[in-house]
Amino acid sequence: MHSPTLFDLPSLTTPSPAPTATAPAEPESRRKRTVHASVPTVPRTTVPDELIRDADWIVVSSSGGKDSQAMLSYVVQRARALGMLDKVVVVHADLGRAEWGGTRELAELQARLCGVRRFEVVRAPGADLLDRVEIRYGKLRRRRRRRPARPARTRRG
Repeated sequence: MHSPTLFDLPSLTTPSPAPTATAPAEPESRRKRTVHASVPTVPRTTVPDELIRDADWIVVSSSGGKDSQAMLSYVVQRARALGMLDKVVVVHADLGRAEWGGTRELAELQARLCGVRRFEVVRAPGADLLDRVEIRYGKLRRRRRRRPARPARTRRG
């Protein structure tokens, strides 16, 4: 007697005989599902070809994370299909002390593996991200001290 294994392909591809007993019919759904008229029936591409053709540069911001990598891969695929890969530039925003070590190198490697030749790193002049957060927090804290506390609103019945 032959017992099929998990990967026994002939038994998976050969149709099995139909069951002799009829199964009970599944209940019909109560309401037909519809899609709002504003939702297109045929999905458009995220990057229209006209934008790629007409652009001087196609700038893709990359943090080095998986979302940036997915977007870069998609944009490169569209640009390559149109013969416009040379227009793609990857820009990485350096966050200063908040940046994980090796992030810039990872973003650059991802760009190179996708075939993008131009990779730029930008950094805001002056304070880094953590400095800017501390500055903003200090401003909000000072503003809160200057304003008198408002009385709590009460519910009206």
